[in-house]
Amino acid sequence: MSLFQVLMGLFTLLCFLWCAWKCARRPGRYARTVNGLLALVWASACVLILNPELATVVAGIFGIKRGVDLVLYVFVILAFFYAMITYYRLCDIRKDITLIVRHIAIAEHKIPAEKERVELKENNALQEHERQPKV
Repeated sequence: MSLFQVLMGLFTLLCFLWCAWKCARRPGRYARTVNGLLALVWASACVLILNPELATVVAGIFGIKRGVDLVLYVFVILAFFYAMITYYRLCDIRKDITLIVRHIAIAEHKIPAEKERVELKENNALQEHERQPKV
C-alpha cells in the first residue's frame, strides 16, 4: 500500500464519517438524501482507493476494460446530476424569493391619497423642526 493510498484513504474515510454524521443530524428529506448519497460516494471512493483492483473487476462486469474509466464515467454522471439538481433548486429559490417580494410589495403599497398625506405630514414635521430655535 502506497503513501498516497494511506493518506487519501484516511481523507475519504473522514469525509464519509462527516457526511454520515450530517445525514443523521440534518432535518429534511432533501438534506438527508444529499448527505446520504455523498456518504455513499465517499465510502466507495475509500474502498476503491484502498483496493484499486476492485474497480477493474467491477468495470469488467459492465464491459469496460479499465477500472479508472468506470470511475471517470460515474464521476462525470454524478457531477452532471448534481449540477442539474442544483439548478432546479436555484429555480425554486428564485420563485420563492419572487413570491416573498410580491407579498412585501403588496403589503407596503400605499394608496396615492395616503401617500400624499404621509408626505405632507413629513414636510410639516420638517418645517416645524427648522423653525425651532437653535441652541
